[in-house]
Amino acid sequence: MLSVYICEDEEEVRRIQRECLEKQIMIQGYDMEIALCSGRPGEILEAVEKNPGRGIYFLDVELKGEEMDGFALGREIRRLDPRGFIIYVTAYGNLAFETFRYHLEALDYIVKESMEKMEEGL
Repeated sequence: MLSVYICEDEEEVRRIQRECLEKQIMIQGYDMEIALCSGRPGEILEAVEKNPGRGIYFLDVELKGEEMDGFALGREIRRLDPRGFIIYVTAYGNLAFETFRYHLEALDYIVKESMEKMEEGL
């Protein structure tokens, strides 16, 4: 079973992401579960260290009030889970190319505007 991690600093956006993902996991019958949904990158890293294996990571780029941003978190995740799937979900579409600069090999880059449209479909 694949573990899914969400790191988003805005509580409402975190809720929407979780609901959308849980719905898709159930509808599609995917062999995965939401392991942790948090606004704190340290909690995500701690959980990944305790649960080694390939995971799927939905990360916000800007994590207000935290010691690291989503790119730094992505680097640490890559160290712990080199084959994991990193997906950035952010309001800053123009930062997509930063994932190449950091050599994060992100699977996708979703602009939050798209998430709002997804919520309308819930």
